[in-house]
Amino acid sequence: MRVIVFKKLIPITDKLGDDLAPPFLQTLRCHALLWDLGIQHGDISDTNLMMDPDSDKGILNDFDLATCC
Repeated sequence: MRVIVFKKLIPITDKLGDDLAPPFLQTLRCHALLWDLGIQHGDISDTNLMMDPDSDKGILNDFDLATCC
């Protein structure tokens, strides 16, 4: 049996207004960097844009549909 453990993240949609911009831009930059490296996420949606509640850093999550091109 295998168990995968992740840090508890919160949906980026929990932030409002000006508080939403920094983590959203961080996930956008992550997506652009991965694209430049030839990695397509494959499932960009609001449910995969997460945030670390301790640092307020944006996190692009759920790479099960990602492909290398």
